[in-house]
Amino acid sequence: MNQSVTIDIKTTAELLRSKDNFLILMHRNPDGDTIGCAYALSAALNSYGKNAKVACCDEIPAMYSYLVEPYLLSLKDFEATTFLSVDAASVSQLGDFSQYCESIDISIDHHSSNTLYAEYNLVDDSYASCSEIIYEVIKALGVSLDIYIASSIYTGISTDTGCFKYRNTSANSHIVTAALIEVGIDIGFLNRVLFESKTKEFLELQRLALESLRYYFNDKIAVTTVTRRMFEASGALDEDMTNISPIAKAIAGVEVGLTFRETQKGTIKCSVRSSPLVDASSVCRLFGGGGHHGSAAFECSGDMTDIQTKVISTVAEFIEAAQ
Repeated sequence: MNQSVTIDIKTTAELLRSKDNFLILMHRNPDGDTIGCAYALSAALNSYGKNAKVACCDEIPAMYSYLVEPYLLSLKDFEATTFLSVDAASVSQLGDFSQYCESIDISIDHHSSNTLYAEYNLVDDSYASCSEIIYEVIKALGVSLDIYIASSIYTGISTDTGCFKYRNTSANSHIVTAALIEVGIDIGFLNRVLFESKTKEFLELQRLALESLRYYFNDKIAVTTVTRRMFEASGALDEDMTNISPIAKAIAGVEVGLTFRETQKGTIKCSVRSSPLVDASSVCRLFGGGGHHGSAAFECSGDMTDIQTKVISTVAEFIEAAQ
């Protein structure tokens, strides 16, 4: 790979104009932001006259079917020549992308922990979501927003800001969303699907997760544990964790909420949600992960109890140092 170069939105649009046959890669365990980015940009590039498709090493959660089903993109007989990642701070977050390419040509991201792993990197952590950057790139391309593209972008912005409740929500988040509403998105439908509709299986998983709730360090740290046995007992899916992770931090007086989950492949994934007192991304970087100040995660192998002990101890040190 050539030497890494940092680029701006205008240069990114120029690069996209000069290239073709794009394969847009989402990060593993895809969330609304990486999904919204990938589908919005793919649709915009195809509208511009390019060939673009999306791929992810993991399945897209069923709740995002309103984006996937209208825009099914088969990789059959498609030979990509330009590889682009969205909302992924490091190569490892893309999972096994070696099946597609040896390196990434362009990375578009908003994480401060981005490792600048692509040949060209558009990284700006001042944006609340990567989808807001994609919105600017699409504007710079000169592509008009349609309902589908606008809905994709809204999906990314709303999920990464917790429906505009998280402290990363900015004036720009609302400005862009206002523009999307003017396009004509069905904001009521989108909010119901993304934030209100819950399955019985999810509610049972939530109940089991709450039963596991424990407090540490003078109740400033709250911990929930979700095992594979809980998934089996509830019938819930891995994608249901999206709404489980914020629970621990939502408790009054808690500075850091930790959610530990056993994955299907036997690893432990930890989601860290924090108050301004603690930088969640700094905590997660110590364990090979990353993210944002208030929300970050990491995944590792090992014994659940040992991992929890180390993480809780580390978080306690962060809280103590900040007080």
